Amino acid sequence: MLPGSRSRNILPYIQPENPQLLELLLELVANFAKPQHPPAKARTIMSVCIGGYFLAAAGVLDGLTAITHRLATKGLQTACEEYTTRTPDSKGTKILPENPSVPVPYCDAGINEFGVRVITTGAVTNELDGALHYVARRLGRPVAVDVAGLIGHNWRELKT
Repeated sequence: MLPGSRSRNILPYIQPENPQLLELLLELVANFAKPQHPPAKARTIMSVCIGGYFLAAAGVLDGLTAITHRLATKGLQTACEEYTTRTPDSKGTKILPENPSVPVPYCDAGINEFGVRVITTGAVTNELDGALHYVARRLGRPVAVDVAGLIGHNWRELKT
């Protein structure tokens, strides 16, 4: 899971002014989201809020759909466009707007070309909905419903 924070806490780590740290962080994210030899069990990578910037900068969101906090949508779009500029064969990323009146708490973009499920979430509290979605996919919906009840959360489950 890639946590989110205020942009002033995240952006310094993905800016070219800090090339060694940026390279290390992006390599870590990209390596997780690429094929492993021998193939690993099913893997999922999930970002919370603007933690998606790291996924974008590493190219993990390329060809997929993503969401972030409504105040960070332009920044995520910029990070995706910068990846597209650096990578000639890239496909681009569709960014869903986070609308406070009709919330989309998370986006399950499906499985990327390397077999890794990619989930992004909107605002920080949407992390719970994304995490419960992950639990439902791995362990079944009844388990996710039980966990939501245990933590006292009204799960905003997206119907697919």
